[in-house]
Amino acid sequence: MKACKDCKCYPDFGEDLIRGRCKPCDEVFRSERNKRARENRKLRESACRAAGLVKVKGALGGTYWE
Repeated sequence: MKACKDCKCYPDFGEDLIRGRCKPCDEVFRSERNKRARENRKLRESACRAAGLVKVKGALGGTYWE
């Protein structure tokens, strides 16, 4: 059996590691990654708005700045 990358625990029999992490550690990792992504998206959008761009939806459902 392999140990978790973060907490070094060994998951119970039958549980698999998710990307090398146990389930609780993977949930924490995902929430932190999502938080960083949200912050980066807000910074990117504020920079585009400051440059005078407007966010619009395309005909096929995509979103772009013009």
